[in-house]
Amino acid sequence: MENYYLEFNELLFKNDRYGCINYVKELLENKKISIVDLYELIIGPSMCSIGEKVLTEQEKVWQEHLHAGIVRSVIENCYPYVFLESTKKNKINKKVIVLSPTDEYHEIGPRMVFDFFTMLGFDATYIGVNTPKEDFLLAVKNLKPNLIAISISNYYNVFTAKDYIDFIRENTDNNFKVVVGGCAFNSDKEAYKKIGADFQAKTFEDLENIGRVI
Repeated sequence: MENYYLEFNELLFKNDRYGCINYVKELLENKKISIVDLYELIIGPSMCSIGEKVLTEQEKVWQEHLHAGIVRSVIENCYPYVFLESTKKNKINKKVIVLSPTDEYHEIGPRMVFDFFTMLGFDATYIGVNTPKEDFLLAVKNLKPNLIAISISNYYNVFTAKDYIDFIRENTDNNFKVVVGGCAFNSDKEAYKKIGADFQAKTFEDLENIGRVI
């Protein structure tokens, strides 16, 4: 698996969009990797490695945006495989909304989470990033989810997530659970409790386990 990561990472840092897409397509078609392994062991680490290879903060910003666009294209081309995996699962009669709050612009993480929920058989809706809480409230009232998944990459937005959770619970019947995840929670396994969430997830397996208990 490490060789696949290194080869993909090399293509990514050459800014080779079509090379990345074709490389991943070949791996999936030949069943060398699964979507879960692709997301958790290749794409995720590749995005995290950007800061290790750039020289300045200015370089980091534009390279991160460029590479995020490439990875977004890769993920979009993976959807047929995500859909195929979803057909192998018994449908879970549960709805989930996936989003990130205001001032969160990193969409790779929540998009992968959305795909994971789809593969697990949920009726999943991806609202997107930088979602105002008033719009979030309308989505909850209209879709009536069983589970809300909030992705936070920036630690300073953890308290924004708390504000969102409190706001939604106060203005609805509160008949749902909340799971949080993302880089902002990596250093504190108990952080979710402090902001009023019910679960914290880092892996596909974590989401699978949550699906069994909600």
